[in-house]
Amino acid sequence: MKIKRDTFRHILEARGLTATTLAKRAGLDPADIKRLSAGGEILDDGTIRAVADALAVPVRALFMESPPDLFDNIDFRKEHPSPEPLEPETLKAISFIERLSGTLSDLEIKPPRARSTLARTSGSLSTKSAIALASEAREAWSFSIDEQLEIQSADGVYSSLRRFIEEHLGTIVLHQSFESAISGLYTRIETAPDIISINTQKSSKARKVFTLGHELGHSLLNLEGVSNPSIVTNEIERYCNIFAAHLLAPSILIEKALSQYHRSPSPEGDFLRLFAKRI
Repeated sequence: MKIKRDTFRHILEARGLTATTLAKRAGLDPADIKRLSAGGEILDDGTIRAVADALAVPVRALFMESPPDLFDNIDFRKEHPSPEPLEPETLKAISFIERLSGTLSDLEIKPPRARSTLARTSGSLSTKSAIALASEAREAWSFSIDEQLEIQSADGVYSSLRRFIEEHLGTIVLHQSFESAISGLYTRIETAPDIISINTQKSSKARKVFTLGHELGHSLLNLEGVSNPSIVTNEIERYCNIFAAHLLAPSILIEKALSQYHRSPSPEGDFLRLFAKRI
């Protein structure tokens, strides 16, 4: 069977893999991959399956006349975010999202972005801008300070924020569990709803809340990619962390909580853990 050479090259490039890396992941000879890239080598079923699995695409994708819509493997953990050869487990998680987006697109389930009154910004990445956007998002969220202080539960805050993202912004929030240093990712194609995926593996309830806020920041910047809020090496990740912090814990919430619990701010770990749990 002959695969489509241009389609194969597009997929290889989109995944950020070299012929050598693909061969290693697929358990094949690098020379075979190079010949495949050069001329659409005739392959047996087992080899085709191995190549497709290593690229995290359905087998049929290799035979498509036009390349499929694939996620931009932008890694925001890097100092200079760019496409990277992501771990196989991460690629599998991304592949599931791509198939879901394709299905939604085929079903003509349109992205309801027009329903949102929240601006999707492409402006400054300053601290001031992040705080202003967080304030705007918090207002649209309609999750009151009193509600948050009363809940005292990361689950409650997460559920409320997820509902806002899905119902107000029309963005789907998925839970996936995969071995990776990636906490979350944001993907978008024009013909289907945006998708935020949260990696639930080894992630506490509070951590998932912050990751969701961080990925919301990415969606409002229209910057798809993978990230980890704990790995901050560039201005985009700093912006999204500042946005998430001020979305989840605006100054007025902190001031009211300190007053309500009759506590004074302290950098001590015990105080911070208790205070964070309560808000």
